Amino acid sequence: MRFDAFLLSMFFILAACSSTKELQHKLCDNRVGLGYELETEPYAGPRARTVVMKEVGASNMNHRTWVKQHKMVLVPLLLFNYRKVMFDVELGEQSLYTPYRDFFLDALYAESDHSGRFRLQSELPEVMNDSVYILEIYFDSIATRGQIKYLESVVLWFDEDLNFGQGTLENFNYSLKNVASRIGAHIALYKGAQCVLRKSYDISLPLSCRLRRSDLSSFSFYSMQELGNSLSCTTRALVETIVQELNMLLQ
Repeated sequence: MRFDAFLLSMFFILAACSSTKELQHKLCDNRVGLGYELETEPYAGPRARTVVMKEVGASNMNHRTWVKQHKMVLVPLLLFNYRKVMFDVELGEQSLYTPYRDFFLDALYAESDHSGRFRLQSELPEVMNDSVYILEIYFDSIATRGQIKYLESVVLWFDEDLNFGQGTLENFNYSLKNVASRIGAHIALYKGAQCVLRKSYDISLPLSCRLRRSDLSSFSFYSMQELGNSLSCTTRALVETIVQELNMLLQ
């Protein structure tokens, strides 16, 4: 009887092993849209300077969204079984509705139109003068990561005839935490053949996130939304910083 109880306990433990692959597939099946919200003070003054966006490099963001198990705690007992699995997850560009480079460009133009003291455009003017600057931006790395925790506990009991009853899932859920994005980039601003500004940025922004769901489909959908929101917020911080730097230089 004790041996049968142990086998039944192990059945619940081993059956949950499929959650790793299922979690990976569910997350990768979801795509997320990035968004940009203007939060700076608008600028309504004259814009005598012109900045031409000459080059924006590739995002250097990982293409695939991946999930990697890095820790597991397994407690197989006779009547109570407990399992905790920790995963690392990283958002890949394949999970975005639009390429990150396109999103970044749209955000930069929107922020420049809103708070920039200069005119940002994509083509050189027909007549070049001293007020025209050339801007180049390149990305070193872009990463959005989080941690997923899977918890499961199973309780077994006996009926009045000392036969095994059903296993009851006392706790079964996924949770997402420690979401953060990091963007490394550098810019170069030219006036004719002269480089007037060269600067690197390393923007890291944690996101306060406490997502918990027992339904895997719902959890995977909202997890991807949280990861996308983290990347959007970090992009906004980078774009605002770049525009502020140009404002100071070109005022």
